[in-house]
Amino acid sequence: MTKKKKTCYEKLPLPKWKNNEAGKAFWLYLLGGLFQVNALFLPYWTIIELVEPDVEHKLWVFGYEEGFYQELGLCVFIKFCIFWALTISLLCTLASFKAAKIPGRKDKKVQTLFAGLGFFGWLFGILSMAMFSPGEKGDKATTGPGFFCQMFGLTLMLGGIIVQFEAGNPNNLSAAVRNRLFGPNETSVTPAPPKQPDPPKASPPKEAVSVVPGGGTPPPPKESDKLLDKVA
Repeated sequence: MTKKKKTCYEKLPLPKWKNNEAGKAFWLYLLGGLFQVNALFLPYWTIIELVEPDVEHKLWVFGYEEGFYQELGLCVFIKFCIFWALTISLLCTLASFKAAKIPGRKDKKVQTLFAGLGFFGWLFGILSMAMFSPGEKGDKATTGPGFFCQMFGLTLMLGGIIVQFEAGNPNNLSAAVRNRLFGPNETSVTPAPPKQPDPPKASPPKEAVSVVPGGGTPPPPKESDKLLDKVA
């Protein structure tokens, strides 16, 4: 079953990454950004007044209706936060795509910096959601699809930030790409060549021993015999 799923996944027209972790961060950022953009065109809140229960007042990011929204200046600030959340998300998406397709020697530092920048963008998005609340008018308020769409988009963006923090690690690259960028790994251990057997040691020459007929060894030479040998 696993091999079948892997085969189906490989048949999908997806880009081939040289850094899989950066590729994961790219998809998380991309999907998160799409959800956040989609939330701009969906209502965040639906307001109903008991006087007119059949009339629904929908609150949009780019809309404004006196009394149902917050003050105009606060609405402008909410748009400001959403703008920077989307802009930073786009920058992080491009940075992770570059690291996934064209890895470099400085990716560890660059991806960490962009992940930190992405966290600030995520805070802008959370701040916009916290401040976008109904105004004074209305008796009943319910959250709309835009609210949940942005919440899900920010959740995916946070996942991309977490993955991008580790995306620049050289261990995420394939061995061929890592060796091309950083050279052979110094920590790798080269197997030692097989040990050659030691050559046999030459045995010392043995002294010749004369054999006396009948067995046994001859008696040691006398001192007189040694003196005769020296004179001769």
